[in-house]
Amino acid sequence: MEFRYSVKSNQKNKLIERTFYRKKTDIFYIEKTKTDFNIITKDSIDFSWNDDKQYIPLIEFEDITYGSRTEKIFFTSGVSIEERKHIKKISKGYSFESNLNEIGWKVFETTSKIVGDSKIIRVPFNQLSIQATEIEIAYQNITDLQFKEYLENGLPPEEYDDISTSGNSGFCETDIKFEVNNEEVNIQKHILKEFRKKNSNGCLIANLQLPTLIVAHYFKRSYATLDIFEEFDPKKIILDLEKYIFKKGANGYFFSYHPIYQDQSFTFESSGLHNYTDILLIDIKGRVHSIEVAESNLDNDSDEE
Repeated sequence: MEFRYSVKSNQKNKLIERTFYRKKTDIFYIEKTKTDFNIITKDSIDFSWNDDKQYIPLIEFEDITYGSRTEKIFFTSGVSIEERKHIKKISKGYSFESNLNEIGWKVFETTSKIVGDSKIIRVPFNQLSIQATEIEIAYQNITDLQFKEYLENGLPPEEYDDISTSGNSGFCETDIKFEVNNEEVNIQKHILKEFRKKNSNGCLIANLQLPTLIVAHYFKRSYATLDIFEEFDPKKIILDLEKYIFKKGANGYFFSYHPIYQDQSFTFESSGLHNYTDILLIDIKGRVHSIEVAESNLDNDSDEE
């Protein structure tokens, strides 16, 4: 088994990250401070001392929490008042780094450290992966006139392009392959139990207004992965289920789910282009009609020539 090294926040310590900028002989730095963190490093780390104060220097690390942070800017005495005002102004907008470069400021050093009473512990490292069919669902409420037009003529290509890139991704089957460190582990019973529990929860149901256009892309054997820093416990896997209801009844919905391990979300890694796509119209009575993308006018013009 592989191991990593961890330092967690404990209300007595904090993570401080500084980025230093230089323009000729002038220097300023931005200090980012976090009091809620869980630092993970691959290489071993140790304590250092500075002016009788203990700290942990960090080089390559990952913070697996999503805690907030505070930011402050510190200037050396050589930086003019006008320059300070300009830097503070552009720090509140977008493209801060590129805007700094335009006025001559360049990054020359970054430092990270944990200060305060801390404990370094060695933790197990496990890589989790799930393989199943991924679905990317996009839907759009349409008018009765649009419904009739799409049903008769197909979905215009430009409208297909717009809606097909706006979907939410998730797995759509519970027959999965699950691995821990590339070795298959059977958690099928737990996944099915979790799915049935969430599937019966009315709080997760979102009713679609009808008529509705749905575009669903399917990716066969898509992957979702997650690194954890503890012994694997299958009972900690839960499913965040999304349901798209279009009529009352057992089969009147689409669903997708996102796997979560103890508040950590898996990262989807699609296997490539979608294998197939369903384009569906759902009428006001909840009936499903399959349609295709209409031929573009450009194709018709080229055929005539």
